[in-house]
Amino acid sequence: MEWSHELCSPQEQILWARLSVFAGGFDLEAVEQTCADEDIAQQDVFELVTGLVDKSILDREEHGSRVRYRLLETIRQYGQTHLTESGQGRSLRRRHRDYYHDLAVRADAAVMSPRQTEWLLRLRPDLANIRVALESCLTEPGHAQAGLQIASALQYYWLFHGLLREARQWLTRALELDPRPTVIRSKALSTAAFVVLLQGDIDAALPLRDEGNALAQRLHDERALAHAIHICGMTAWAQGDLHCAIPLLTDALERSRTAGDDPTETFIDQLFLAMTTALLGDARSAACSAETLKAAQSAGAEWSIAWAKWVVGLHHWSQGDNRQATALFQDALRLHRTFSNEWGYAWCIEALAWTAANDAHYERAARLLGATLACLRAIGGMGGFKLFAAAHGQCETQLRHALGDDAYAAAVQRGTDLSLDQAIAYALGDQATTRGLGLPLTRAPGALTRRERQVADLIAEGLSNKQIATKLVIAPRTAEGHVEHILTKLGFNSRTQIATWAADRERP
Repeated sequence: MEWSHELCSPQEQILWARLSVFAGGFDLEAVEQTCADEDIAQQDVFELVTGLVDKSILDREEHGSRVRYRLLETIRQYGQTHLTESGQGRSLRRRHRDYYHDLAVRADAAVMSPRQTEWLLRLRPDLANIRVALESCLTEPGHAQAGLQIASALQYYWLFHGLLREARQWLTRALELDPRPTVIRSKALSTAAFVVLLQGDIDAALPLRDEGNALAQRLHDERALAHAIHICGMTAWAQGDLHCAIPLLTDALERSRTAGDDPTETFIDQLFLAMTTALLGDARSAACSAETLKAAQSAGAEWSIAWAKWVVGLHHWSQGDNRQATALFQDALRLHRTFSNEWGYAWCIEALAWTAANDAHYERAARLLGATLACLRAIGGMGGFKLFAAAHGQCETQLRHALGDDAYAAAVQRGTDLSLDQAIAYALGDQATTRGLGLPLTRAPGALTRRERQVADLIAEGLSNKQIATKLVIAPRTAEGHVEHILTKLGFNSRTQIATWAADRERP
């Protein structure tokens, strides 16, 4: 290592040390914004990075159209030693934190835009760096507000990747550390309440709702009030009081429109109002759902379009138009499949079970309820499905009556045994992919060995098979074998699915 260090130019040595603040991989923009100063000009960064790649200090990786770089852990640790000796460690960690704070805010601003999916996917490889930035905020005195802002700005990132448990942990820690009555805290309270409601934890949402509502009124901030009232409406809905939820969600939507500078919040208000009116069979359901789809299409936001199509399908289901509802739920499912969104899979497949039951396709409906559970394995439980407890319960009762308890349970199990891809294919009616679905096809996540769980965690950090082999001191082929076993046991077909599962599972 010393020999390699001596081969580097003085500026390459400085950059090597500074790059050690990154966790996992990073791109050129992150290096330019974090590491450049009077010692290293921003325009020289690319040449210096290239020099470190040529000397095998940095690994260069292509992720689609984006190029990322990585330090092997031993090389990173060596760089950290030199960074500490330079006395610049604290300032570099602060610049690192500030960069990812800015990245989160920029991503939040782009949620309702044609770049929505691009941003949500772009942040995924930087999860390790985001965690480092959040930890820095919550361990350095006086910076918890920045942590609140990062965690809140990533609200839809957490949801998109099924990381609600982790979002809740960061928000809870930051809220406890900084109780100051600010607009940032108000948004964080609403975000935390939103997250725990989607997890189905109504009891935990109530104090967050109450404090957020009281703080928003105290601040006289229209956007904060819109957020807080939206949470009041969601809480009423989760408690089963849909009639109470409608005026609250309507009020939140009107306030969001008045504020006029948060299209994402306006869309979310529209979406949940449309859901509520559809579930009640309210006369406003058609207009609400159509308006939601129009807003998503006007923004060119693909993930939002998927949810909007789902809610239009919900309206048609509530009106007994199962043919149109099925087509829309399947359209939404196809869109969710393009960006591997487990939450979207689960909500679409559950709704397709309802339409199948109404069409008297009882065996298929029961399998779809089971397939929903197969999807939910990847995101850690029923969560927000408690919001649809009444519709789910009605469907289950109908199927038990039609099939009998034993046949119903057997059909649900056949759906539960599907892998994620098979569940999606079955929901979409892909007969070629779903032949022989009566056989058990997956094993439970708990079947992973200790070594396989280690490998899964390293995949979540963004490491390649070769890098995993180096870190664990095993042969590359052995690392590949572990990855193949994990895919088989979890019923997954991609490293991204492993990474999402590993990042969101309970940690000791």
